[in-house]
Amino acid sequence: DLFYNTPARMKFLKKDVSEANAVADVVDKLALSHPEISFLFVRDGKQALITPGDGKLLSVIYSTFGRVFAESMLETQYELDGIGVSGFVCRPSSARSTRAMQYFFLNGRFIRSRSCAASMENAYKNSIMVGKFPSCVLNITVEPRTVDVNVHPAKTEVRFSDERRVSSAVYYAVKNALVEYDTRVQIDLAKIAQKTKSETPQLYMVEEDNAAKPDVSKETKAQPKPKKDFWQSMPSKSFRQTVLSSPKNERVTPVTEQNEPDLINAYKSKKAESLRVV
Repeated sequence: DLFYNTPARMKFLKKDVSEANAVADVVDKLALSHPEISFLFVRDGKQALITPGDGKLLSVIYSTFGRVFAESMLETQYELDGIGVSGFVCRPSSARSTRAMQYFFLNGRFIRSRSCAASMENAYKNSIMVGKFPSCVLNITVEPRTVDVNVHPAKTEVRFSDERRVSSAVYYAVKNALVEYDTRVQIDLAKIAQKTKSETPQLYMVEEDNAAKPDVSKETKAQPKPKKDFWQSMPSKSFRQTVLSSPKNERVTPVTEQNEPDLINAYKSKKAESLRVV
């Protein structure tokens, strides 16, 4: 019966789901800004949120956004010229595609500040992928007289008397957390370059050392002379005397009447018969 006395406003209400989501968003911001208070949110007869109220911000983050989101957060605490920044920021590997998970609180009150968001994202430069945005739950404490909260009727936009100091405090708070919890493997290029330079002259001396080079002249002298070809080693005269005149070589031995009498007689008789027929 929230609008029983103002029925005109009730006509402009959205769907039940949209209005319930808006209420849940308000409860989440109240719980994050006051971790010392235990909040219980019941939605459609079911328990949607309960915070322990132990005063620990990480416990509220765990209850509100879940275990995975809480495990990806890094704690930070920094102070610069009376401006304190404390809370949690996400690891570079857990960056998101939107800025929806960026929560800034000023003296325990939720605000939207473009300068604080820009300073935080600048601290993540060269640490996250392009198009990704970090998540955070940061509480900024300043002197109340140094801030104007009446810029917007919803009190969510504020204006600082020294915007630069506040932005610097946010930047260094986030940067210190990233440097302290950075687990990436670092390579010292100076040591690698120095090691390469020290090894290069040694290799050069080994290559230029004349004693280490093999003696090409000795190897050339020790090599056996190539064997001469058979036709080069034996002249034609000796070949005729040894091979052609040898009786053992039947192929080159000429056929005569002494060594083949039967063959010669058969040839002569066959030739005589052919002449008679003609």
